[in-house]
Amino acid sequence: MKKFFKILSINIFLILVIILLAEITCICLTYKIQNWENFNFGNHIEKIINSYINHKYFEEYDFRPVSYGKIFKKPIIIVGCSYAYGLGLNENETISSLISNKTNRTVYNLGVKATSTREILYILRNNDLRNKLLDNQNNFEYVIYPYISNHRYRLYTDIKPYTYSPYFKETENGLEYYEKNKLIANSYIYKKFLDWKYSEINNKEAFRLMCVYLKEINKEIKKHYPDTKFVVLIYEDYLNENWNILDKEGIIIVKVKDIAKIDVKSPEYTLSPNDFHPNAKAWQVIVPKLIEELKL
Repeated sequence: MKKFFKILSINIFLILVIILLAEITCICLTYKIQNWENFNFGNHIEKIINSYINHKYFEEYDFRPVSYGKIFKKPIIIVGCSYAYGLGLNENETISSLISNKTNRTVYNLGVKATSTREILYILRNNDLRNKLLDNQNNFEYVIYPYISNHRYRLYTDIKPYTYSPYFKETENGLEYYEKNKLIANSYIYKKFLDWKYSEINNKEAFRLMCVYLKEINKEIKKHYPDTKFVVLIYEDYLNENWNILDKEGIIIVKVKDIAKIDVKSPEYTLSPNDFHPNAKAWQVIVPKLIEELKL
């Protein structure tokens, strides 16, 4: 019996060592493209450990301040990822600030870096968070969501370091929020598994799920703000999806290539040749056309 428990203990130990080595390998693979200059190893390890044991939604997320204009007209909400947030831009260069300055409206910037439609839905369904971010306002004209193709990938996996996004599952009643086991959800092995899983999903299925999220977001908007219109601003779509299927849902589709006629990946309109985030000039060209299209 002692021999049995000894063998069992050794096997359990070996399995744990293998899992630990696999986890470390996945962490290295995850961060191999990160900028390691001036890298604080201790801080990095501290964040990794903290992500396993102390995750709280949005407490570490960085929302920009509201861009205020003279409130002569209904306010506008901007939602989305770093494109909506304005990564690499000064406050007065973001889509929110430009719309505010050109239309004399209050524009709320709810963009969150490295996120997707999952966060949008989570914010809209979280009454306390939504009301806090929107100052308990309820008379909006538009919710505008700058979309990029990579957001489909983000429905299946997380890209924000150290934390994970809210999860939803499809049911007969739509998308329902649920909490995954935090130890598993924060595992880098699990994140790599999600990367592999997404690679096995075809474009048609990924687009179908994106449409499910957009419909749910639209329903949530109508629930809280019945007169507010949901606009999906297709910043880029290299797969040329059939966005017309959302027309019957009352979702307004606006494509940058149609209203501004620019190559959004041109160095003229990006932060750098390797960073395709919009620069100040891109929004300076796009925003006036968007204002004209929506009659803001």
